[in-house]
Amino acid sequence: MTKTPPWQVCWEVLPQVSRSFALVIRWLPRRLDDAVMVAYLLCRIADTLEDSLRSLPEKRRWLARFADTLDEGTPEIPEKGYREDYRCLMTAVPEVLTCYRALPDNARAILRARVREMCEGMSKWADKEIGTLADQNDYCYYVAGLGGLLLTDLFHAYGFITDRD
Repeated sequence: MTKTPPWQVCWEVLPQVSRSFALVIRWLPRRLDDAVMVAYLLCRIADTLEDSLRSLPEKRRWLARFADTLDEGTPEIPEKGYREDYRCLMTAVPEVLTCYRALPDNARAILRARVREMCEGMSKWADKEIGTLADQNDYCYYVAGLGGLLLTDLFHAYGFITDRD
């Protein structure tokens, strides 16, 4: 039996875990589309780990290990404990990491920094409640704002936006 190539696995998983974002990624310029697709899947993996039905220490351990194994190794990814509709993604983590590791160095550096920061922020908020506007802003930075920064960084790295003088 022939194994499905990692890039194909990732492109097939993407619409199963994202409705609207999966559609617009395909419209991006070639090469940037792969980087954004991988970025989305990495962030979705982190979010799925944080949303899992496991204990707080386990969630924090998984988030830290996931961030630590982006460039080498294999993270500890439990088979169960999250929504069924994300199982396809969580079983494809090795393929997502293979695709991440095939990206250019500058793209990997961006993803490594942003995904690590996201994992750390999700871990920080895993047992907290939003009680103030400052809490809300901090939480939203980790779960949404970092995504915007990540995309901006990738667009810049691939030459689709430039610095302003």
